[in-house]
Amino acid sequence: ERIRRDRPAPRMPRMRSYLACALSLLLVACAGDAPGTGSLELTAEEQAWVAAHPKIRIGAETDWPPFDFVIQGKAAGFSNDYARLLARKIGIELEYVHGPTWDELLESLRKRELDLLPAIWRTPEREAFAIFTNAYHQSPTVLVVRRGVQGVRTLEDLKGRRLAVVKGYAIASELRKSHPEIE
Repeated sequence: ERIRRDRPAPRMPRMRSYLACALSLLLVACAGDAPGTGSLELTAEEQAWVAAHPKIRIGAETDWPPFDFVIQGKAAGFSNDYARLLARKIGIELEYVHGPTWDELLESLRKRELDLLPAIWRTPEREAFAIFTNAYHQSPTVLVVRRGVQGVRTLEDLKGRRLAVVKGYAIASELRKSHPEIE
């Protein structure tokens, strides 16, 4: 049968979900407890903090697989599995908040209505209201253009053009600073 090239390729959301689940399971399997290491040894100060904060409100994006997404009303993905593993080892409970947009989750963290966002880029603006751990994953940033668009390979190629980014994502403020010629 002839393949029509003027249509976008069919989406495979199930495959993405399966891949995300597989990656999450791999994380849990690789980070599994060795005998005798079911919890972390905490200092007296850390134990006091945990006692005073037995439940942490954690923001969950609904649509950023394989890192942070929701399946059947439950937060899923690599970042949430990692947060659950740490919570179990520390001895705290996680209360997930999902539904708000990324920008709304970020604002909730700023207002201290959330305690944690498990998948967030470090920026100077965000360091004003959040404390960051070391990165546990590095993810590249890529450009995606419509089929048929020619001559766009780098950010410099976007001078005078319009670029869509997710509101509140760190890349938006970084682009405004480093490439003000991009709309």
